[in-house]
Amino acid sequence: MSVEIEAKLKVEQLAPYNQLLRQQGAQLQGIYQQKDVFYDRPEKKLLHAGSGLRVRQEQGKNSSKNILCFKGPSQKSNYKHREEIEVEVNDANLVELLLDRLGYKPILTVEKKRTVWNFNNCLDRKSTRLNSSHTDISRMPSSA
Repeated sequence: MSVEIEAKLKVEQLAPYNQLLRQQGAQLQGIYQQKDVFYDRPEKKLLHAGSGLRVRQEQGKNSSKNILCFKGPSQKSNYKHREEIEVEVNDANLVELLLDRLGYKPILTVEKKRTVWNFNNCLDRKSTRLNSSHTDISRMPSSA
């Protein structure tokens, strides 16, 4: 089990921050296209508990991977602080079929471009999903 600690900040332009990261010695790790599909049961049990279940498909220049992730409810903190359990899977379509058979339905899809920087042996993820031209969010029709 790991714990996710994150802060999300809205910025008008990413270019000045990219330049600042480079000036401070950060190394560009990669740029990735991500498609996240969030799942819940029709009664929205996970949503009401503040939890999430996601299948992520990630494509980079020389790599691709699929990740099944459970996120627990946020804990009291100055930053988003929550349990996160991730497992890499070979076939996202089979995982989605398995979730369907277990009663979980897609409720939200988010597509984004993410830039990942390595800074002082710490991954500093900066996402362009705050820029609407790089994000497509679609809610799934209710199955209730």
